[in-house]
Amino acid sequence: MKNVKLMLLAVTAMLFLGMGNINAQQKQEQTVIITIYEFSAIYKSRMIVVDPSGNSKTVELKTITFKSLEEAVAANSISIQSEINKWKSEGYEIDGMTANTSGDSKTSMIILSKKD
Repeated sequence: MKNVKLMLLAVTAMLFLGMGNINAQQKQEQTVIITIYEFSAIYKSRMIVVDPSGNSKTVELKTITFKSLEEAVAANSISIQSEINKWKSEGYEIDGMTANTSGDSKTSMIILSKKD
C-alpha cells in the first residue's frame, strides 16, 4: 500500500512539474521590422528599424542618381546587409519580405522575428 501511495505522489509531482515547464515555454514572439525607402533624385533614402521594444532608429542611405547609381546601390546594399546580419547574429530569422516599386521610389520591408 505504501508503494502505491509513493507512486501516486511521484506521478502527481511529475505532472505538476511538467505543467510548469509547458507554461514557461509559452512566451510571446518578438519581431523586428526593417523598412527601406530608396529614392532617386530629390528625396532622401533611408532605412527605418523598429526593434522588439517598439523603439525605432533611422539610418540614412545614399540617394540614387544616374551619376552615382552603382556607388549608391552598393553602399545602400552594404548598410542593409549589415543591419540584417546584426539581427541574425542575435538569433532572429527572416520571416518574410515585400518589395514595391512605384515611380521614382522603391520601398522594401524585411520582417525578422524570433521566439524568445
